[in-house]
Amino acid sequence: MAARNPIAQANIPSVKNAHVDIDLSGNGTFAVSTALESQITEVNVSGGDFNTTDLPVLDGTVFTSTGDKQAFEVTVTAVYTDGESPDDLHPLVWAKHGQSNIGLRWKPKGATSRSFSLVGVLFRVMPPNLARNGDILYSFALRGDISAAEA
Repeated sequence: MAARNPIAQANIPSVKNAHVDIDLSGNGTFAVSTALESQITEVNVSGGDFNTTDLPVLDGTVFTSTGDKQAFEVTVTAVYTDGESPDDLHPLVWAKHGQSNIGLRWKPKGATSRSFSLVGVLFRVMPPNLARNGDILYSFALRGDISAAEA
């Protein structure tokens, strides 16, 4: 068996140097975007699976066919601020709820890494939750296809 190259510690991203930005302009080009890393706690990605159908035949063999690809869903959890600045994120996304061509881009290692972006529909904007531990968080989500690009 051939020896494998070890992964360099410098190539393992840290959330502390990640970069996340949103384009609420409605054109999805990121020409005008807002940096989010100072207001968010996480970015979660789901979906993108292919629909499959299993067809069992009489001899016990199962044939699996692949159908359409499902959209990706990206959910962002953010800290709710109320009047901190004109750049408070919640009122900005609340005003765009239901609109398409909204873009979200995230780079695991800041400006020097591969970036992932989704331009799609801003289909969910939640009001803030109140938690016993004092956290006041909310979430918003976009649905569409994800593209990846080298920085």
